[in-house]
Amino acid sequence: MGSSFQCIKAIKRETTEDLARKFDRFDFRINENDEFTLVQRAKRELAGNGAPDEFIAMIYEGFRVFMIKTACTILANKTEGETDFIGPYTAAPLIDEMWCLAILYSEKYMELCQILVGGYIHRKPPDSLKGIKMVRLIWEDYTSKFWRLDSKYTVWIYNRDLKEMLESTYYKLMGYNTQGKIIISSSNLEDEVKYLRIILEIKVLNINLTRPNMIIPNSHIYFNSNTNDSVENIFNKIKSQLPLNLPKIVKRKYCTNKMISNYINEYVRFMTMLYFTNDPLTPSEEVDQVWHTHQCMTIEYKNFCSTIFNKFIYHTPTVGGESESTKHVNLYDITIEFYCFLFKESPPIGLWPTTADRFNPDNFLGSWFSLARIYQSKCKKQVN
Repeated sequence: MGSSFQCIKAIKRETTEDLARKFDRFDFRINENDEFTLVQRAKRELAGNGAPDEFIAMIYEGFRVFMIKTACTILANKTEGETDFIGPYTAAPLIDEMWCLAILYSEKYMELCQILVGGYIHRKPPDSLKGIKMVRLIWEDYTSKFWRLDSKYTVWIYNRDLKEMLESTYYKLMGYNTQGKIIISSSNLEDEVKYLRIILEIKVLNINLTRPNMIIPNSHIYFNSNTNDSVENIFNKIKSQLPLNLPKIVKRKYCTNKMISNYINEYVRFMTMLYFTNDPLTPSEEVDQVWHTHQCMTIEYKNFCSTIFNKFIYHTPTVGGESESTKHVNLYDITIEFYCFLFKESPPIGLWPTTADRFNPDNFLGSWFSLARIYQSKCKKQVN
C-alpha cells in the first residue's frame, strides 16, 4: 500500500514538473513582432500602469500555478476522447482576471490548453471558492472570507482622472485598524465602492449618445451579399442567444443600470456586422469590453459562435507598434462606415467614439483594482 501511494505521488510530481516546463516554454505573443507580453498587458489592464512589477509578477505566478494545478487535475481524471474540460478550481479574483486576459488571446489560449491537456480548459465564472488549498499555494493568507471580500471589492476603476480617488482610498483604508491589526470587512470597503459608483453615475450623465449625421452609403465593399438573411432577423437571433447573465456581469464591471441596454445593444450590432462580412472589424473600447466579457464565459461563447456563425469567432489583441496602430485606426474607420451602411444610421458617439478619441491613450477605459489587496499591501500589517 505504501509503495503504491509513493508511486502515485511520484507520477503526480513528474506530471506537474512536465506541465510546468510546457507552460514556461509557451509564448503568448501573437507573433515575433508582438511588443506586448501577457505580463505587460496585465500591468496595463489588471492594476494600472503604475503598479509595481513585483505585484504583477505575483499575479502572473498565481496564474501559472493555477493553470498547472488545474491541468494536472484534469489529466488525472481525463477520459479517452474528452476534449472539453471545466476548470476544477476557483481562481482568486485578480488571478481570474489574468485568466480572462489569457482567454482573449483566443488562438494562443487554445494552443496552450492543447499543449497542457489535449483539449480546451473552460472557465466557469466563480460563485464560490473551490480548491482553497490550491489557492494557498499562491497566497498563504487566503481564506474563504478574504475570497468573498476580494470577489466583491475587486473593482474596475475608470480613467486616469480617478487615480486621485484611489490614492484617497489608500489613506482611508489605513485608518481601519484595531489594536494594531487591520480588520478587512465589508463595512470598511462599502463606502469606497459607493463612491466609485457615484463618480461613474456622474460621468455617465456627461456621455453624449448622439453624433453628427454621417453619410449613409448605399453599398459597402465589406458586405457579404451571399446571404439572404435580413439584418433585423440576425440582430434578433444574436440577441436571443446571449447568456442571460451577460448584462448583469457587464453592468457590474463597466457601466450602470442606465447604460447597460445601450452596451448590450451595440455589442449585438457589432456581432451582426461580423455576421454580414468576412473581413476583420475593430470595435470601440466599450463594445470590446462586452465582447471580452462574453468570450470569458467560454462555454456559452463557444455555443453562441456555433449557433450563429457555425464557427468560432476569434479575438486577437493588437501586437503593438506603429504599423499595427495604423491598421486598427483604418479598420475602425471602415467599421464605422459599415455600421452606417448596415443599420442606416450613425452609431451613438458615446459608445462608438470618434477615431481620434478611440485611439487616444489618455482615454483608456480603466484597470482592475482589488481594494482588499490595496488595503492589505498599503498597510503592511497583519490581516484578520
